[in-house]
Amino acid sequence: MQDTGSQVVDVQRIFLTGLPGSGKTTIGHRIADLLGWNFVDTDDIIAERMGMATGKVLTEYGETRFRHIESEILHELANNGRVVISTGGGTVISEANRKFMREHGLTVYLQTSVAASWKRMQESSAPIDRPLIAGGDGLQRLHNLYATRHQWYEEAIIHIDTEECAETELASRLIELALARGYLLR
Repeated sequence: MQDTGSQVVDVQRIFLTGLPGSGKTTIGHRIADLLGWNFVDTDDIIAERMGMATGKVLTEYGETRFRHIESEILHELANNGRVVISTGGGTVISEANRKFMREHGLTVYLQTSVAASWKRMQESSAPIDRPLIAGGDGLQRLHNLYATRHQWYEEAIIHIDTEECAETELASRLIELALARGYLLR
C-alpha cells in the first residue's frame, strides 16, 4: 500500500516498526484504544507460541529460524482486521515482510534516537531479554542495528518522532496524519 495522494484507502491494519525501545508497544496500545481496535505484539505471540521469552527463542533457535517464525506470525496476525500490530525491531530485515506490510495495511515508523531507545530500555521496569544488544557493548550493538535497519524503517508511509511528546498525543497525531493522507481507519 503506497502513499495515497488524493485517493481514499480503507485500512484495517496498522504495522508499527522501529528500534527496540521506540515505543511500539506503548504507543500501539494507545492507538488501538483510540480507534477501538485490537492490539497485538509479535514478540508476545512468539513467546506464547514457543513457550519461552522471545530472547530465549532467538538464542536457542538462531536468528534465521527466529525471523522465519516472526514472518509466519506477522502473516497470521494480518488475517485479522481492525488491529494495530507491534512488529519486532528486526521484522523489516525481510523485503518480503516490508512488502507484505505495505500491501496489507499502513506501515508506521516510530522514530527514536539510539540514545533515547537505549535509555528507555534501561529504565523499563519489565525485564527485557534482548540478546542482539546484550552485554557490555549493548549500546554500540544497538547503534549497529540502527545503522543496518534505518533504511528499511524509512520505507514506512508515516514517520512519527516518539521523542516529541507523550504517548497518547503521539497516538492521536498518528491517526490525524493517516486520515489527512487519505487512510480510513475503521
